Amino acid sequence: MTEKPQIFLSHITEERELALIFKIEIEKKFLGTLDVFLSSDSGSVSLGNYWLDNITAGLRECILMIVFCSSYSIQRSWINFECGAGWGRGIDIIPICHSGLRPVDLPLPISLLQGFSIDQTVKLQEVFDAIAKKLKLNPPQMDTQLISDQCNQFQTEYSKNQKIKLYLIQIKEKQPYLWQALQENINQFNQVSRHKTIVISNYAQVDYQKIEQYLENLQENKHLEFSFGNINLLIGPVDSKVTYGTLQLQFSDDAIDVLKTLV
Repeated sequence: MTEKPQIFLSHITEERELALIFKIEIEKKFLGTLDVFLSSDSGSVSLGNYWLDNITAGLRECILMIVFCSSYSIQRSWINFECGAGWGRGIDIIPICHSGLRPVDLPLPISLLQGFSIDQTVKLQEVFDAIAKKLKLNPPQMDTQLISDQCNQFQTEYSKNQKIKLYLIQIKEKQPYLWQALQENINQFNQVSRHKTIVISNYAQVDYQKIEQYLENLQENKHLEFSFGNINLLIGPVDSKVTYGTLQLQFSDDAIDVLKTLV
């Protein structure tokens, strides 16, 4: 068992940077009087240790839990598992909603807890007040505006990446052949140019039409430039006629980074 009181930060891997903002501020303001458990942090889960044992120990020992809730995270089983473990122990659980999710959107049983939106700057101080109360200490005075600015920066980047991810997944579902081509090319990109280009010859126009809208969505948000041209009409078996062309895709660095997480 840890010698210090422990705060458990429940989050999904994609939202690690947001949880880190709180971990750093909590540790800084409470000056080593507690430990902050973050499952994606090497300081919480030691190298070589069985990670589930570490998480189980963290859930068993924590005195308070903060749950980071987005429309993506609340669909993950681990968030519900960790929240349920805290619920079963009867400890205080604080849901923090972000990236467009509101407290009223929380599913049961998380919605029964007293959560708030991360955009409510004044509520950020209450998180640190709750921790101080558990430790029987005077609450530290927080620069909530600074924390809010950091959280807003995360939300902007995170929401953008989730949209990119959604469009890419739609392309993957509609066109496995194109997705395979992206997989084969993704590791060849370097960081010299701002945009990365993939050229696919003899791409069926009927297949292009299935994903055209998703490509346009990426282009509208400046994550992709694309073209489909050099149309050729080829005669296939049994006199079938198929129109082919050359598909050129030029991805932004942001889109490439998201694409690499899906490959």
